[in-house]
Amino acid sequence: MRRLTPLLIITAAGLAVAADAPRNDVGQEVHPSDARRIVAQSITNYEKDYHAALKYNYMQRDVEKTPEGQKVTVSQVTAVAGMPFEKVLTRNGQPLPPSEQRREEDKYKKFLAERATPDAQQKKIAEYENARRFLREVPEAFDFELLPEETINGRANYVVKCTPKPGYVARDSKARMFSKINATLWVDKQDMRWTKARANVIDSVSIGWIMARINQGAKIGIEQTRIADNLWLPSEIDVNGMVKILLVKNHPVGEQVYFSEYRLAGDGAREQTAQLERETR
Repeated sequence: MRRLTPLLIITAAGLAVAADAPRNDVGQEVHPSDARRIVAQSITNYEKDYHAALKYNYMQRDVEKTPEGQKVTVSQVTAVAGMPFEKVLTRNGQPLPPSEQRREEDKYKKFLAERATPDAQQKKIAEYENARRFLREVPEAFDFELLPEETINGRANYVVKCTPKPGYVARDSKARMFSKINATLWVDKQDMRWTKARANVIDSVSIGWIMARINQGAKIGIEQTRIADNLWLPSEIDVNGMVKILLVKNHPVGEQVYFSEYRLAGDGAREQTAQLERETR
C-alpha cells in the first residue's frame, strides 16, 4: 500500500498550497476575519519550507497496519543532487536481506544515472515540483471559513475550515478530487505556518493510473514541527480508510509516517552520500 501514500500526502498538503491566492510578506497584518488571506500567507511560507526541505536529511519511519499484522519500515532520506533519496534501512526491526539490499543499491545507481548532468538534474527537480501543479487550484476549489482560535503546544493557531466550492470545474485531472474532500487547517499565528491539517474524503476518489479508488470516509492527517525560526517541516502523516485496488476488492489502509532527526545537509550529508556510493560499488 505504500505506493498509495504519496498521493494521499500530496492531497492533504494541497489544502495548504494556494499559489494563486493573494500573498503577504511574513509579519504583515492579516485581518482575523479574512480566512482566505490567512491561508494564503501560510501558503507562501509553506512553499518556502517545501524548497528548504530539499536541503535537509532526516529519518523516516513508516508504520503500516495490514490484515497480517503491523509492518514497520525505517528509512534514511538524504539530499543527493538537490533531491531527497530514500534508502530503506530495516523492516520490522531487522536488516534487509541481501536481495533487498541489492535492490536498494540498484535504486541508488538509477537515481544517480538519472541526474548525471546538470540539465538532467534540473529536469528531475522540475518534474518533482510540477507533480504538485494541480494544487494551485485549491483557492478556487474551496470555500474558507475562520473558526475559533485554538492553542497547540502553547502556541496560538488560526483554525480554517475548507469546504469544496459547489460547481467548481477542475482544470487539472488530479484536482478533481478536491470536490470530494473537506478539511480543517491549523495555522500558527506567530510564524504563519500550518501546524496541522485534517482531511476527510466525503465521496469516493479514483486514482486512475493505478486503478484504485479511495472510499468515502477515509481520513488523512498531517502534523508539522518547528525546526528553526520560520521553518516548519512534517513530523507525522496519518492515513486511514478503505481503498479498492483494481476496482475489485476493498483493502483497509492504516498507515502512519513519522519524520525525525532533521539535519541541514552539509559535511554530514556529504559523508552519508559517500557512504551510499561506497555501498553500491
